[in-house]
Amino acid sequence: MNTAAAPRPSDCVYVIKLHLPDPRSPGGLSGRLEHVSSGRRHDFDNGPALLACLVHEQAQVLVEAATEEPPPAWRSPEGLSGVV
Repeated sequence: MNTAAAPRPSDCVYVIKLHLPDPRSPGGLSGRLEHVSSGRRHDFDNGPALLACLVHEQAQVLVEAATEEPPPAWRSPEGLSGVV
């Protein structure tokens, strides 16, 4: 049985703000990534940097979910057995 906490769906929500590309610069993909539930923000200036930001944030979400305190026994389904 896996006892590691899974992230909540709301922990995997991001806003990506893309900046209009400068026609004189190569690549052109730049902007900001924001993790909605924490408010953490990352600026990026190319596609690989955007992907790196997403990977970093998802890893942080998993770490936070794993270190989160479990709910009290009386709130968990296992703690409700025998309660009418």
